[in-house]
Amino acid sequence: MSAEQLLFDLGEKKLDGRDQLLRSQSNELALKVVENFDTWPQNKLILVGPQGCGKSHISSILASELDGLVVSAKNFDLSFIQIGGKDTIFILEDMEKLAQLEPNQKREVEEAIFHFLVKYENTDSKIFITGVGNPALWDISLPDLNSRLKTFLVAKIFEPDDQLFINLILKNFSEKQLNVSPDILTFISARIERTYASIRSFVNKVDAKALRHKRKLTLDLVKSVLKDSDK
Repeated sequence: MSAEQLLFDLGEKKLDGRDQLLRSQSNELALKVVENFDTWPQNKLILVGPQGCGKSHISSILASELDGLVVSAKNFDLSFIQIGGKDTIFILEDMEKLAQLEPNQKREVEEAIFHFLVKYENTDSKIFITGVGNPALWDISLPDLNSRLKTFLVAKIFEPDDQLFINLILKNFSEKQLNVSPDILTFISARIERTYASIRSFVNKVDAKALRHKRKLTLDLVKSVLKDSDK
C-alpha cells in the first residue's frame, strides 16, 4: 500500500481525549492492556517497546489521570516509597538503564526497588514499569528483584507497521511545523528504516538542515539529507 493510500486512513486516533497518542496494530494490544489497569494481575504491569515508541508518553498519561508518581528507575531510592499512598500508581521508567550505573550504585538501587516491590505487594497500589527489550534479559544482578519482576504481566509495543510508520513521519514533521507532501512522504517511507528511532532521527536531520539553509521542505532537501546519512 502506498503512502498516498494510507494518508486517507491516518487521522490521529486519540485515546479518550489523550492527544498525540497514535494507535495501530503495532501498539493496540499493549495500549488496551494499559488502559484496563483495574485488571492488571496483582496490580502490576511491565510495558516494553523500542526506544521512542511512546512509553514515556503513556506513563505521563497514567500519572496525570491516576495521580501517579513517576521516576527513572536508575534514580530510584527509598524516599520514593514514602511519597505514595495506598492507592498510588507508581511508575518506574527505563528499567533497562540500571545497567548504566556503577556496580555499587546499581546494587543500592536494585535493593531499593526490591524493598519497594515487597512493601506494595498485595495492596491497592499499582506498579507500572517500562523498559526496552525482554525483561528477562535486563541486567539485573539482584536475584530477588529478578524473581519479583517475573511475576509481572508484560505488554509489548512493536516496531511500527505501515500505517503507524506513515503516521509517525507526518506527526514528527508536523511537530517541526514542516508540511510534507504525498510525493515526499512516499519517497521517505521507501528509504528510511522502519523504526521509531530512525523516524525521529531523520526528521530531526531534515529540520536542522532546513533551518540551517533557510529552505522549505522539498524533495531535493530530503535527498540531500539521505545522501549525507550515507556518507
